[in-house]
Amino acid sequence: MLWPAGRRSRDLTPLYIDLYRGPRTGQKRQSHAFWELTAVMHGTETLVGPSSVMLREPKVCLIPPDYRHDEVADHDVDTIWIGFRCRGIVPSPVKDGDEVCA
Repeated sequence: MLWPAGRRSRDLTPLYIDLYRGPRTGQKRQSHAFWELTAVMHGTETLVGPSSVMLREPKVCLIPPDYRHDEVADHDVDTIWIGFRCRGIVPSPVKDGDEVCA
């Protein structure tokens, strides 16, 4: 349980936490209607979107809703994804060349 009964955040709703180890085939770009925090725990991969960026630990990306992207690696990569909805944070439209990783 993430929050004790009756104390759940009204502004932040976690949707999933996924761990993955393996290659990333980069079959197609997709988007989703929620925020996604992506972190590479071991290895390197490329986040492909309007602009591409190399991800390696400790690089973390906060991917906004409706950002068309994919991840590509021809070798095993350890990745964690956390999907969530966050009321009160309205993303600006992402344009070509905008940076989504820190």
